[in-house]
Amino acid sequence: MKLPSSIFYLFLFSIFIKITAALALPVFGDESYYWFWGQNIQLSYFDHPGMVGWLTAVGAQLSFLPLKLVVRWPFILVSSLSFWIFIKIVIRQNLNTVKTSLWLAVFYLLNPMLGVGGVFATPDVGLVFFWTLSQWLVLEILEKQKST
Repeated sequence: MKLPSSIFYLFLFSIFIKITAALALPVFGDESYYWFWGQNIQLSYFDHPGMVGWLTAVGAQLSFLPLKLVVRWPFILVSSLSFWIFIKIVIRQNLNTVKTSLWLAVFYLLNPMLGVGGVFATPDVGLVFFWTLSQWLVLEILEKQKST
């Protein structure tokens, strides 16, 4: 099944909403804490995995943006990639109706941690991305595996 255009437009709309939310909401305490980690890269940190600090360090490369976006743009990108991979998984499962795929996409984006919540610099964004990526890669391996 090919990616329906309605899901692609939903994907673009979700990115627009995430950027708008990132600009409208203040930087929270945890995000500034992670921003500090990004300034001092380590393999891991006291109570969180290193990915949060590494992503904020990537954000610092676009320092010409407003601070809210500098801290959050890598998380917006990673959460959007998670959605894209999720849609590829849904399509791979041969849900033959566009309506079913669209509803799953809407429910994914309405989830506070996966949808608009993907704006905030939290460890959950990286966790969801790598969990979704690993699920997609396992499906790739299973599909290409030959039985003897």
